[in-house]
Amino acid sequence: MSADHWVHLGRPLTREQGQALLLSWSGTMFEYLMPQLMMREPATTLLGQSGRIAIDHQIRYAGKHGLPWGISECGYSLLDGAQNYAYHAFGAPELSLRSNKGAEDWVITPYATFLALLWRPQAAFDNLKRLEKMGMLGRYGFFEAVDFTERRVEVGRTYSIVRSYMAHHHACH
Repeated sequence: MSADHWVHLGRPLTREQGQALLLSWSGTMFEYLMPQLMMREPATTLLGQSGRIAIDHQIRYAGKHGLPWGISECGYSLLDGAQNYAYHAFGAPELSLRSNKGAEDWVITPYATFLALLWRPQAAFDNLKRLEKMGMLGRYGFFEAVDFTERRVEVGRTYSIVRSYMAHHHACH
């Protein structure tokens, strides 16, 4: 896609700590960082700047709640009748175009941290170490996600590990 076509996406801008960034549909790390893995985007462009600002925003947003960061679309701690985890696009509300900006779902996925390695390597490494200490590292790599959403966590626990592996998320590792 040539640069001429980006203007037709119609993505509105917002400001985060005085810097302009594009809003995404759900405010997920995937939406901000995946395009930059596929095409070279200079850090000085609006798209490059938006990715870095989104990472920094998610770090602050989760940090205010004492949680690891890395909010993106992933499986979460709800099983269907066939014992498969449900899947949803979770994101940082302030970065999202969607109207559910008050949602209190807290689901963190390691692949979002792996996506951020190119832009914030030390913060990503520290976050992955934190997730590992929580028991998120399994036999085949990091588990899909950790769900901190109170209504889905067992009584007496603070989080639930989504013990699955998604090949397309592991490709980000």
